[in-house]
Amino acid sequence: MNPGEIAGPFEISSSHYVVVKCLEKEEPAPLTFKNVKEDMMLYLEDRAYHQLKEAMINEAKKQFHAKIYEDRLADLMNQQNQL
Repeated sequence: MNPGEIAGPFEISSSHYVVVKCLEKEEPAPLTFKNVKEDMMLYLEDRAYHQLKEAMINEAKKQFHAKIYEDRLADLMNQQNQL
């Protein structure tokens, strides 16, 4: 879109629509390592944490022949949130 152009309407839910107008347009600037270093570190730490967690859960399932009952777990989480 170019500045001043209007687009839409776009349906964003069953009863909501939006119309957008471009106010200005900026050329994308190249990202520098300095600008994205912290975000990348957080992303990589989060990914490593989730991979390790999944590996540990899978190992425990094999070792102890465990089964996770998702519906019961969800009920317990709901009960905990209500306290």
